Amino acid sequence: MPTYPCAHIDRDGQNLLIVPLDDNFESMSSAAKASVAEVFEAKARAAGFVGVLIPVWRRKANLMGFLAPVTHHPFLQSLDIETVSGMINGKLSW
Repeated sequence: MPTYPCAHIDRDGQNLLIVPLDDNFESMSSAAKASVAEVFEAKARAAGFVGVLIPVWRRKANLMGFLAPVTHHPFLQSLDIETVSGMINGKLSW
């Protein structure tokens, strides 16, 4: 059963589930990234999560990549992967 640490936060009244993924996620195609994100979204919904699931990963030069609605980009651009790691407060398993 895979288990992924995650940060469940409330940001301006909206539930966010931020899931850090392996660094190799960066090298995947956009279609492959979207496919993985869909799996995580489905598993989070099945576990009862209501909100926005946001996969994140380490990019070059300590930047953080993410897949999220544009409205969340300013917030996510203010974070780095180490900050997200410090926000971990749960896990997603299936």
